[in-house]
Amino acid sequence: MKQQHTISLFFTVLLSGISDLCSSTPEIFNYSGRLTQNDGKPMADGIYKIGFQFWDNETGGDLLWGRSIDISITDGNFHILLSNEGGETIQGSRFNRLSDTFNQSSTFISITILDLPDGTQPNPQSATFPREQIASTAYAFRALHGVPTGTVVAFAGTTAPEAWILCDGSPLDSVANPELSNLFTVIGTTYGGDSASNFMVPDLRGRNILGVGQGNTAEGQQTGSLRTLAEKGGAETHTLAENEQNFKQLYWDAVSEHSKRGWNDALVPLDGSYSPWIQIARAGAGDHASHRLKYNSGPPAVPHHNMSPFLALNFIIKL
Repeated sequence: MKQQHTISLFFTVLLSGISDLCSSTPEIFNYSGRLTQNDGKPMADGIYKIGFQFWDNETGGDLLWGRSIDISITDGNFHILLSNEGGETIQGSRFNRLSDTFNQSSTFISITILDLPDGTQPNPQSATFPREQIASTAYAFRALHGVPTGTVVAFAGTTAPEAWILCDGSPLDSVANPELSNLFTVIGTTYGGDSASNFMVPDLRGRNILGVGQGNTAEGQQTGSLRTLAEKGGAETHTLAENEQNFKQLYWDAVSEHSKRGWNDALVPLDGSYSPWIQIARAGAGDHASHRLKYNSGPPAVPHHNMSPFLALNFIIKL
């Protein structure tokens, strides 16, 4: 008959290197405990495979994060640094990142002995221990969530830091990637995608950000245009239409003075058998003429740059 096992344990939380939001922060949960049999004697020394599960409820609920890890136990005592890199992921875990488990109103941990040192599996009923609620100390992990999901900031690097992604309009799937579920809850399909699980992040490549709403942004501090969430507008270049160009139409009456030549046809008799005649020229003033002219004082209508001096950076959004 297999022995019944009990567990007595204590745990602490170690947060190492918590710094600004753009740094890569180690996610380490420092867990220590003691395994004993039901008679109080420590479990035999050896290597045990133990499963660590984080839940969102004391009973039932969803498995938030889980790892199975080989642990050395001596005199019943063990110590483990749980992290995203250690052990094997337990099937059904909602999150890949340990810190996401502490972005809940409450979190519970349970442990299960999966394999004994001799390779056999214990009785599941005696090897799974009741869930314990994690004290507030562990919620220091929430420092990682001090920046709300959906926050957009400028970033001078090329690769987004942990828990952030580039605002490049990429299509995403919150079912295939559970770590995206919080972002999907916040922005939904506002920037593209369907209503099931596929969505898109804002595409801020080559764009500035403009505040939503209607401000006094028109000339003379007058009310400007109403801007809605995800609205797009503007262009890098612009070609002036005729009504935007500085045309000047000038009109004037131009009087032209000109002379014309005519002939008086006076006859002057000459000697000879013929009677030739000489034409004598005369001059006179001509008529007046009116002219209307139009000219364009500006350059030809060609596209011109429509941007202020800039420095290109990436925009990133918080998961």
